[in-house]
Amino acid sequence: MGNLATEVQEYDAEIEASYAILGEYDFMVVFDAPDRNAAFRASIAIENQGLDTQTMEIVPVEEFAGLVED
Repeated sequence: MGNLATEVQEYDAEIEASYAILGEYDFMVVFDAPDRNAAFRASIAIENQGLDTQTMEIVPVEEFAGLVED
């Protein structure tokens, strides 16, 4: 993941963790990005390394609870 981490950092994102998994998907890469545009660019960087991606936004439960209350 060294080369991938460097490429993702070029788009202001940082890889938090990566996992090899059994099941529907082979790998999971968790990255942090400052906004959706950076996340989109980082996912393209991951695809440029030969991995298919499905990007999902994660929101902390506390923040989600505040959204639901509004």
